[in-house]
Amino acid sequence: MAATATALTLPLVASCGVNFDAQTDQPYTPGDGVNFREGTVDVLNALVISETPGTGRVVAGLSNSDAENDDELTGVRGVGDDQGLQVSLEGGATTIPAAGLLQLADPESAAIIVEGDPERLTPGGFVRLTFTFQNAEEAALNVPVLLPGADYGDLDLRGTGEASASPTESPSESPSETIADVPED
Repeated sequence: MAATATALTLPLVASCGVNFDAQTDQPYTPGDGVNFREGTVDVLNALVISETPGTGRVVAGLSNSDAENDDELTGVRGVGDDQGLQVSLEGGATTIPAAGLLQLADPESAAIIVEGDPERLTPGGFVRLTFTFQNAEEAALNVPVLLPGADYGDLDLRGTGEASASPTESPSESPSETIADVPED
């Protein structure tokens, strides 16, 4: 009888950590930036690239889930403690195609330049930004500020049409062994 009771309760005990909010059921997108997935336009991997405190460029992917209608990025602004940020859209594409993606790091897309308090807009910090669209709901996020590094070293940080002047780090030269150099035992 004890064996039957154990056999009947074992599935119940084993399923205690599994439900509709289980961690394996949550979206996870590894990346440096933050995501907003609550509207018709998703803001994906949003971050600010800054080589000089007080200025930077917003980078994000804008994904339109409306399969029939294009949308348009109409602006980005600082909110809350960051409402004093000066944000400008510098030329380029702002249309988010129906069921498509606008990548703000691409050279043909609009450059979103932010300027403000060097103590807040500095690599390692966060700024609160709201993206606005012609049709979709606003998207408000706490966006990390990062150095250009290897991934964004050639990004036009000022919207001038020229790549960043900052040098990108290259791997250090060090001698390495090849299989032929390894002594045999």
